[in-house]
Amino acid sequence: MRRSTVALAVVALAACATVEKGERAAANVLISPSDEIAMGKQFKEEMGKELKLHKDPKVQDYVQDIGNKMAKRVKSPVPLHFHVIDDDKTVNAFAIPGGDIYVFTGLLKLADDDSEVACFLGHEISHVTQRPLAQKVVEQVGLQTALDIAVGKNSGAVKQIVAGLAANGAMLKFSRDDERDADEHGLPLCNAAGYDPNGFVRMFKKIKALGSSPEILAMLQDHPLPQERIQTAQAKIGSMKNKG
Repeated sequence: MRRSTVALAVVALAACATVEKGERAAANVLISPSDEIAMGKQFKEEMGKELKLHKDPKVQDYVQDIGNKMAKRVKSPVPLHFHVIDDDKTVNAFAIPGGDIYVFTGLLKLADDDSEVACFLGHEISHVTQRPLAQKVVEQVGLQTALDIAVGKNSGAVKQIVAGLAANGAMLKFSRDDERDADEHGLPLCNAAGYDPNGFVRMFKKIKALGSSPEILAMLQDHPLPQERIQTAQAKIGSMKNKG
């Protein structure tokens, strides 16, 4: 049934203006939340070989508690789980298909309070709830390979993606518009969960101050510049206050 559905979808998508649009439409139709969870299990297993989770359960619980408070405020297509990677050099966080969200200790050490951590988690939660993750797998490896990953038939593609993550802290290549969209949805979520959305602004002022370190340059390859994100966030926070 799945294969015939794929064939029909490919024919239907042939009229799309670009390959990217076709892949995104296909991902929305053919990669179900259960497929995404199945993908996530494979990614998570492979990441256990490449990345080292922080051993202190108190650190893990700290991030999980903040994440759980925020997760209660959203309707997610997949369960949300939060983890800490022991890597002080990387100031970043990422989400994988299936709802697992990872934060590097470099980001936690840069943060001065819970709100600054929460605003980064809100951004990653929005990547999950807006469902671009499955789309990005399709764009990166192709529709058929993505479906094979979901049914456990292509571990090589998983290893390739996770190897990239281990090298530069980037799971899948989102566009700058994807990142702007996650900021747009993440800030109200942070506020709704009781955290100060200005934590986002404070964090990006610190990131801007870090200058041109290799870790920050890697992030900026596919993210809007910190100054743009600061200004956009300030305007968004102002509109949220006016509504209140």
